[in-house]
Amino acid sequence: FIERNFTKAEQELCRQGKDPAANFAGRWAAKEAILKAISASAPDSQNLWEGPSAPLDSIEVVGSSGGAPIVRLHGHSEKVFKTLGLKSIRVSISHADGLAVAQAIAER
Repeated sequence: FIERNFTKAEQELCRQGKDPAANFAGRWAAKEAILKAISASAPDSQNLWEGPSAPLDSIEVVGSSGGAPIVRLHGHSEKVFKTLGLKSIRVSISHADGLAVAQAIAER
């Protein structure tokens, strides 16, 4: 699961923290939120994604120098992002008591 859905940089970042499981959960929640934000930007368009079992390693969430998450899109995710005419995507991740949530906004 981890090898299939997280880039090497994400894996290193998640394993460096005090709670790697929470870090992976937060990144996973962010990837899901990013996928949904991109999709919601064009609700009437055809489905451009590869399917529900496609790996999410083409959506990369890494930290900035200040600690805020930065989204990097690669491969198919980047293609969908550009096809829909999107210009930016931002994400926020929160952790509390073993739970992780994320919110993403995609903008034209």
